[in-house]
Amino acid sequence: MFFPNFLRSLNHRNDQSQNRGRILESIIPDNVINLKNCCYCFDLKMGCKLIALLEGISGLLEAFLCYKDIRPYLDGSYRPNLSDMRPRDPISTLSLGIISFIGALILFAGVLTKRKACLLFWLYVASISTTVYMLYNISDLWIFDALSAALEFYFIVVVLAYYLQMRRAVDTDDEFEVLFTASDPEIAT
Repeated sequence: MFFPNFLRSLNHRNDQSQNRGRILESIIPDNVINLKNCCYCFDLKMGCKLIALLEGISGLLEAFLCYKDIRPYLDGSYRPNLSDMRPRDPISTLSLGIISFIGALILFAGVLTKRKACLLFWLYVASISTTVYMLYNISDLWIFDALSAALEFYFIVVVLAYYLQMRRAVDTDDEFEVLFTASDPEIAT
């Protein structure tokens, strides 16, 4: 019978997980692995918090702006705003906004609680939603869409660097400290 690792009494840092970590770090460029700050002025943890805040606000804003267009869209009387650069499907835009907001909440919770799984989940959600957004707008990409995708890619790199930093902190024994020295009389004898 198979039980997951957290139910067995085995150490979670076995050879298989170390090999996966080495494979992951061999794929990722050294610039990402050695990234220490976000925007040259914030550490990675604060950068991830700011990314979660920006993603949450933009997801909510996107969802609220297209929410008013759903009823006319379903009735068939939907007319895109003249101020829009191009007409958009409000249901797809609403769903991408809600997914972005929920992903931002999970990222923020993961940064606060130092859960690597939450950061990894956000990395998956952000990369998939960015790809879907770009494919959704492939026929009429504007410069704003390209800049938005580039900014999202930078956000993914920052969160990935913080994820790798947390992963290295778990793999090293830096959190152990020496509680005695050799000059103590009991130990020296």
